Amino acid sequence: VQFNIYIEQIAPTNTKCLINGEDLSYYGVFLTDVNVPEGLETNTKFLQVDGTDTNTAYQQNIKEKTITVEFDIGDCALTSSTNSLRELTRLLTNKRNKYNQPIPNTIEFEHYPDVYWEYIMESPLDTELEVSTYKVKAKLTVPSGTAYDKNSTTTNNTGYVSGLAPVNPVITFKPTTDTISITEEISGQKFNMGYNGDWQNGIVEIDCDNRTVTLKNDEDDDTGTDLTPYVDFNSAWFVLYEEYEFTTVNCLIRTITYNERW
Repeated sequence: VQFNIYIEQIAPTNTKCLINGEDLSYYGVFLTDVNVPEGLETNTKFLQVDGTDTNTAYQQNIKEKTITVEFDIGDCALTSSTNSLRELTRLLTNKRNKYNQPIPNTIEFEHYPDVYWEYIMESPLDTELEVSTYKVKAKLTVPSGTAYDKNSTTTNNTGYVSGLAPVNPVITFKPTTDTISITEEISGQKFNMGYNGDWQNGIVEIDCDNRTVTLKNDEDDDTGTDLTPYVDFNSAWFVLYEEYEFTTVNCLIRTITYNERW
């Protein structure tokens, strides 16, 4: 048996960039410029009345924003540079599910050590060839318009969301009777449901982002029983921003977990 060991020298870069946890340096990438818009891109509607100076904003929604990354891929041989570019293009490109819905990739930067972004690549890479080096520009669309904190925040009944945008938490609670009610006192959001099965010995999880309720045997249960059909039609799927305070009827909240958005 013969083993061939190949060693690739990784050139130092201004800042590291990771796609789905993979360091781009191992693809022969040297970052030259990174543009991450700070803050929120919004779609704001104004009320304008002819003949007056009234110009009042009455609605604002967070829009997607674009991260622009420029880098060089070069080697002594043009063929080698082209192969590296093709491998990188495959890494950057989003996969799709059976409904042709794109699956977001994650991107991280060394100078933003605490957050990551989920992006969709809508257009091909802009490439310019100089001798045997490709100068590449990638435009990555961030659908949520924000980054997500890498570390989840977990509290009990009270807490404070300090990010730029509201979050949809995951709430776990312990029921004590057949019907339960959870209220967020500051915003007035209420969640009600009833279940006449055996659920008092389990843990119920409310996923407010995906709008599902799951009964689990314990914290390590990865499957559980779907209880979403038992949620009252007029229940709110909680949206939290800044200070919050929960009160309950016939249940005890165990955890409130979320990732802040920046």
